Amino acid sequence: MGKTGGIIAFVSNGGWLDGNSADGFRKSLEKEFTSIYVFNLIGNQRTSGELSRKEGGKIFGSGSRTPIAITLLVKNPDVKTKKAKIHYHDIGDYLNQKEKLKIIADFKTFANPQLPLKAIQPNIQGDWISLRNDNFGNYIPIASDKNYTQNSVGFFILNGPGVMTGRDNWICNFSKKEIERNTKRMIDFYNNQLQIMSTANQQNVNLEELINQDPKEISRSVNLKNDLFKNVRHSYKPNNFMIQSYRPFSKSLIYWDKSFIERPRISSKIFPNPQISNISIVVSGVGSTKEFSTLMTQHYVTGIFNQMTSTSHSITMKKTMLHKKECLMKIANKILFVEMPSVILF
Repeated sequence: MGKTGGIIAFVSNGGWLDGNSADGFRKSLEKEFTSIYVFNLIGNQRTSGELSRKEGGKIFGSGSRTPIAITLLVKNPDVKTKKAKIHYHDIGDYLNQKEKLKIIADFKTFANPQLPLKAIQPNIQGDWISLRNDNFGNYIPIASDKNYTQNSVGFFILNGPGVMTGRDNWICNFSKKEIERNTKRMIDFYNNQLQIMSTANQQNVNLEELINQDPKEISRSVNLKNDLFKNVRHSYKPNNFMIQSYRPFSKSLIYWDKSFIERPRISSKIFPNPQISNISIVVSGVGSTKEFSTLMTQHYVTGIFNQMTSTSHSITMKKTMLHKKECLMKIANKILFVEMPSVILF
C-alpha cells in the first residue's frame, strides 16, 4: 500500500480465522495493518449433527460448504502501533441463509454503531478466536510423536493412521465368497494387462496408453500401476483373509495382500497375522471436522471407519505375553497415576 496506506476488503473462506495452519497468516495481518474488521458468517457444512445445525445456513447456498467471512483491512500510516487492533463479530448460531443475509443488509457497514464489534486480543501463538491453553504443553501426551524410539514420551508409543486400501469394493466385504470372486477377477485382469504390456514393450509402444482404467475391471492406484511397469505378476492367496473394523461396531472381512492395499500404514505392525491378538484405540485425528470420538478394537481399522470420524489415528497397546485384563489394568494405572514412567510398551 505504500506510504499513503489504504483499505482492502474481501469476502473469503473463513477457515483462516481459527485454523492452526493459518496462524502465520494471522500474525502477518496483525503486523501489516493498523485495524482489522471481521464479520464471521460461519456456515461450515463440512461438519455434521448438532455442530452442523449450529453453523447454520450456507451464505452462497449450494455454492459453498465452507465458513464465510467478510474482512476489512485498514492501514493508516499516521497511526503508530506494533500490532493491529482487531474488531470481530460473530453473526450467531442456528441461523439459516435468509436470516444471515438480512442481518448483513441491516448492519450495512462496519461503521454502524449498532454492530456489536468485540475487540480480540491474540495470544503469542497467533490464535484469534479459540485460544489454546499453554498448560497442555506440560502434560504427558497420549500418543508419542516418535514411534519406537528411546526418546518416545507418551502413554502409547506406537500410533498412526488406519488402513487405506484404495479398493474397498474389491477386497472388503461381509461375504468371503464375494471377496474371492472380486479379487480373483481383478487379479486375472491385472495379469492379462501385464501380458499385453510385456508384449507391447518389445515393440516400443507407449505403455501408458495401454493401461485399461475401467473401474468395473480393476481399481487402479499408484502402487499397482508401478507394479505393471515393473512387470510384477500377482497371484491369489486363499489364506490372506483378516477381520477388520469396517465401520464402528461392524466387522467385515478384508483380503490382506499388501500388493492390493495402497496404504497399509502401521496395521501390519499391530496385527502381523491372525494368530497374534492385539488392541488399538481409534480416535479422531488432527483436523477432523467431526466431533471427537473414540473406539477400541481388536482388528484392522480401514478407510471407511476413518471417514466416519473424518480422520483418525490408532494408538496401540502391543501385548505379546500379557493377558487382556492385566493389560487393561496396567493402562488404567498409567492413566490414573501419572507419576509413573510415561513411556509404556506392551
